[in-house]
Amino acid sequence: MFTHIPLIDFDPFLNGTDEDRQKVSSQIGDACRNVGFYYLSNHGVSSSLIERVYKQARRFFSQLTEEKMKFYIGSCRKRREESNAKSYIGV
Repeated sequence: MFTHIPLIDFDPFLNGTDEDRQKVSSQIGDACRNVGFYYLSNHGVSSSLIERVYKQARRFFSQLTEEKMKFYIGSCRKRREESNAKSYIGV
């Protein structure tokens, strides 16, 4: 059981050495295996883009299940074969 959500600084991965990238990769792997999620800082994604993504996610997930299921890859063999996704895919 974990006592905190890991905070991982991504800047060394983006701007550092191969050793720095390996260290960050290991931190992410450990967080995924031991906690299941993590906070990522210094990733370079603007707050406005993050907000737009959240807005679209809220919009999508507020739809009725039958609407969301139109994008479920399990409902279309061809789309499932063309995608590496495990669940919903884009149009």
